[in-house]
Amino acid sequence: MRLTKTCIIVLTLIFGFTSCESESSDLDRHLIYSSIIMRITHSPPPSPNWEKNGFEWNKYIDSISKVPVKFGILKESFLINRKIRTELLNRNELIPKLNKSKIVEDLNHHKLKLKPNYSSFLLEEVNFSDIQKKNLDFAVSFSGVVFNASKDEALVVCRVNYSPMNNYARLIYLIKVDNSWTISAKKTLAIS
Repeated sequence: MRLTKTCIIVLTLIFGFTSCESESSDLDRHLIYSSIIMRITHSPPPSPNWEKNGFEWNKYIDSISKVPVKFGILKESFLINRKIRTELLNRNELIPKLNKSKIVEDLNHHKLKLKPNYSSFLLEEVNFSDIQKKNLDFAVSFSGVVFNASKDEALVVCRVNYSPMNNYARLIYLIKVDNSWTISAKKTLAIS
């Protein structure tokens, strides 16, 4: 009887820890997606003649922070279908892990931490007629996210689609500082 209780306690602790780790990864994944989405350009670029942190620059930055942004997000992550070369980024240990990843993860757009002027729509697939019909600024999709052992570095591929001949895919390396994910490096994989 005592052995049975001990086994139940040990199993509860193991499954409880695994569940907490899974929830933590899910939270980190959605924070990573949010961090990337908030940096996707949706407005025209500023004039090259404006002095950074000058009056015109600050006025421009203030104005675009209030513009409503409507975007579509693919409901699940995609698999990498071609090998990413390890020399693309100085994070060689994460690239092979991303290349081998066969994880397709569901994405819950309600878990994204976005500014109030952002609104998201879940998409089954990236379809340009849907982007136009719903009057979306862009559509975005992500590969699965891979983490290092200490879960303070991550690597993901992000695809952004504005129109049939205006899209790109980027390899993005992020680091976690003070529970916040920051883009540290990015490399364009494809552009059209």
